[in-house]
Amino acid sequence: GIVTLAAATFLFTVHPEKPQTLQESGTLREQLEGLRSIFLSRALWKIAPFTVLTQATQLAVLGLWAKPWLRDVAGLEPEVAANILFWMMVSMTTGFLTLGVVAERITSTGWVSPMTLGVGLMTVFVAVQLPIVLEWTAMPLLLLVLYSFFSSSGILPFSALPQQFPKHLAGRVITLLNVMVFSGAFAIQWGIGMIIDLWPTTTSGNYSPLGYQAAFGVLLLLQGLGLAWYLLSARILPQNES
Repeated sequence: GIVTLAAATFLFTVHPEKPQTLQESGTLREQLEGLRSIFLSRALWKIAPFTVLTQATQLAVLGLWAKPWLRDVAGLEPEVAANILFWMMVSMTTGFLTLGVVAERITSTGWVSPMTLGVGLMTVFVAVQLPIVLEWTAMPLLLLVLYSFFSSSGILPFSALPQQFPKHLAGRVITLLNVMVFSGAFAIQWGIGMIIDLWPTTTSGNYSPLGYQAAFGVLLLLQGLGLAWYLLSARILPQNES
């Protein structure tokens, strides 16, 4: 949908790849060996948990749980909720299409690396989720527009990470991250529902706000752990890559 289109546009703009010839793509054995080297790479596992958790959370919430949250927690009418969802999509798409250009200009100065900038913006995305967990619903449009815009920052590692691998592996790096993100999104969608179902529905038949608070709180904690892993992984992961 619109998320995939925006992400593809961003990746093509920031990290275009030359089409590989048959000779460059290598034999099946060489391709499998390339995947193995990526999967065992220290560079991948340093950033993958944080990236996957933030992007999977974004997809799970925007794809399924944002509208029920607006109804059950913020108490909004369907028409108002639909309007907010529209602006969330606009904000997210704007983020996908602009953050790459901004990131390229900032990182070209040498002041900060692309990965560090991406992690910094993803940390802002995590911070924006705290008011959602605390159910500050006085300004839901502003809160969720900020949420959607900064959620798109998780695409930056999709450009930065392939630069740490040989060029012929860049596409496979992105593919592996995509598989992890979309698999995580399905798992998180299911997990949110499981947690919310632990609370009885309200008298009006809606899900309990406490269920949302618990589910989103767990996601916030997991993303915080992903950030901590990124910051501490230099001391944990082995220096030598297979």
